[in-house]
Amino acid sequence: MIGDWEAADAWLVAHENLWREALDVLLPLLLPRSIFLISAAPYHGSARVTRLPFGHESAWVRDYGPLQTRAGDSVVWLDAVYDRRRPQDDGVPGRVGRRVGIRVEHAPYRIEGGGIAANGRGLCVMTSRSIERSGVDDTSRMAGQLGCHPLVVIPALTGEPTGHADQVVRFLGPHTVAVGTLEHLRPDGDADRLDRSAMLLEREGLEVVRVPLHRTATGGFFSYVNVVDVGETLMVPHFTRVPDAVQAEAYRVLRRASGKSLLPVPADDIVLAGGGLHCIVLGLHLR
Repeated sequence: MIGDWEAADAWLVAHENLWREALDVLLPLLLPRSIFLISAAPYHGSARVTRLPFGHESAWVRDYGPLQTRAGDSVVWLDAVYDRRRPQDDGVPGRVGRRVGIRVEHAPYRIEGGGIAANGRGLCVMTSRSIERSGVDDTSRMAGQLGCHPLVVIPALTGEPTGHADQVVRFLGPHTVAVGTLEHLRPDGDADRLDRSAMLLEREGLEVVRVPLHRTATGGFFSYVNVVDVGETLMVPHFTRVPDAVQAEAYRVLRRASGKSLLPVPADDIVLAGGGLHCIVLGLHLR
């Protein structure tokens, strides 16, 4: 699989009024790369944004968009099974692939894009919950099609609703990975699960940096590894419900580990809807 840190040729975003404030920050930074905006209604923003006039049931393009791999010198997109109750979302990889001229192959298992992280050098990460949801008894065939050698399975958190790897793990480069920590909430079983995830990735020879996450008493989960890499800038979520000290430390670690400038993006509404910043935008690789 192509590493999530690798520079994209274009971007795929779904229009969603609920977090228009976040989109107003995101879209200008994604330019001058092409932006394909899935929008059933007319879009009156930048003329440099190409509106794809299909409908969609949700804005989580990271999850239903194509899984992207390389085969030799070619890019191949995989169209995994998505939620059958959302047929328009499920059809996005094929529709966008035809629009940009990329080969799309069927992947006969359920993987949501946020459920897998890759370093671009063959190492992939999924949580135990995503593996269970995939419907695959033997993961070797799935890993082979994805080009995951190895596929590292980390524990899912009990206090994080999606069960997705991108809420707790983020590759900042081929050999560096950010793993969340809930150190400030100990004693906590999920803090121990994150420590185990870090240990499993260290065993693969990766440099692991720990980035604070936050969880509220009412179940809100706020991830600072759920970020979007745009060239020399890392778009990071900004939350108003997280203690200032936790947010400041997360930014400090990400800035130092990535060597990039940070652009905070308002993300409270995205979390309230059940996702994260990384979930609403997908970098597309076309060559």
